[in-house]
Amino acid sequence: MCAAGLVNEDACQRAYHSDREVLAWLAAHEGATTRQVAVGVGVSERVVIRNLERLTEDGLLVVVQDGETPALRSYRLAPWAAAEEQRRRGSRGSGET
Repeated sequence: MCAAGLVNEDACQRAYHSDREVLAWLAAHEGATTRQVAVGVGVSERVVIRNLERLTEDGLLVVVQDGETPALRSYRLAPWAAAEEQRRRGSRGSGET
């Protein structure tokens, strides 16, 4: 394996980790804007925009746009992902006594 391959894989892993952080934060803060996500996760808006674009393209998030202000967008989990998160939270709570 060449060194260039390792560098590329490392960058890919960082992006994947960042995507997971954004997804987890949005699971707890549905309807957040790009700026709110950036502040909540503690990274720049530019980084969050890339994360949100990847997660939306992968079908994990949906974009909600205010009809009056097209530039104002918020994000929430895609319906199937939200249902899975709800199921996961429910099963975690049911095992506790």
